[in-house]
Amino acid sequence: MPAALLMANLQALFHAQDRALLRSPALLVDRVNELLYRSTAPEHYATLFYGVYRGESHEVTYVNFGHPPAVLERGGAAPEECGATALPAGLFAAARCEERRVGLGPGSRLTVCSDGITEADMGEDDRTRNVIEVN
Repeated sequence: MPAALLMANLQALFHAQDRALLRSPALLVDRVNELLYRSTAPEHYATLFYGVYRGESHEVTYVNFGHPPAVLERGGAAPEECGATALPAGLFAAARCEERRVGLGPGSRLTVCSDGITEADMGEDDRTRNVIEVN
């Protein structure tokens, strides 16, 4: 139950931000991190992956706050990991966050999984994931 309350708090922090920040992952998550740090106990933190897909350039701009890496597949090339760009959110008042960009061409797939799947005994069909595919 405590994890569910923390996630509800985190979701509310995202929803409370100015809509202009939604397209700037590093600025948005830096602000959310600061608020999460101030509103939770020191032992509470969250990992998260936040990305913005720009259809005109076929790019995803993202930040990864200690979350399991997203996996980028481009045609026949070896999969690439979109690893952490900062420590988990809420650990420190000021986070040093790096924003990264990856291009998605035809046939590309970016898969982002919940870290909950690494903590639960689930079958393949039960996994929570978000996928961006470019055709």
